[in-house]
Amino acid sequence: MEKHIQLDNVALVDFLGVANTNIRVLADAFPASKIVSRGHNICIQGSTEVVDKVQKIVQALLAHYRQHTLVR
Repeated sequence: MEKHIQLDNVALVDFLGVANTNIRVLADAFPASKIVSRGHNICIQGSTEVVDKVQKIVQALLAHYRQHTLVR
């Protein structure tokens, strides 16, 4: 399964982290998935269960970012 999340109105370095460190932490936590960021798009690949979990986490991080303008 594959899902894409568009990062509209997001400062990428604040959300993804310097050198994509925030996304790498998420990818390391879900080794059965493939998480790739390209520009303002995040692509998540893996089993339906894993992709759904990762998508929920990314959506929660986006909500946090929109409230606090950073992810830590």
